[in-house]
Amino acid sequence: MDIKIRDILKKDIPDITNLILNIYREKPYALNFDNVPDKIEILNLLSYKILFCKKKLIIDKVAINSSNMVIGECEIIKSDNDISSKTGIIGIIINKRARRKGMGSILLKTSIKEAKKLNLENVLAIVSIRNKEAINFFKKNNFKEINSKEKNKTKKIIFELKLKN
Repeated sequence: MDIKIRDILKKDIPDITNLILNIYREKPYALNFDNVPDKIEILNLLSYKILFCKKKLIIDKVAINSSNMVIGECEIIKSDNDISSKTGIIGIIINKRARRKGMGSILLKTSIKEAKKLNLENVLAIVSIRNKEAINFFKKNNFKEINSKEKNKTKKIIFELKLKN
């Protein structure tokens, strides 16, 4: 699969919006929305993310296929939106047809490299216990289970990747 990894751009917003909506329809438990997201809410969220990327509060990388379509996105948000924070919260979404081809791991590793440049010391992933695919993905990529919690009657597992020893 021929892909390119780069920073999110404003022109990516429609593709990412559709990707989020498709994943939500496929596995609503996989995303950390409290309610069913609507297109306007997602568009606004993505617009803010681009602004926060410029302030170095968010790392947001996208995977682009040979047709210049976004087929994956990985974000790392500094916890508490604080520029001095040493912890990031990660989220990654991949188009269903592009999964299990190594692209998610490439997108993750590229994002982790950027997180190290921002002096983050660890990255957390909060995953629904029902999302076996994501649980296996994070374990395969050296994240360690550190905790679990219940939010909105859904049990979540918290994984951690330490970036500094």
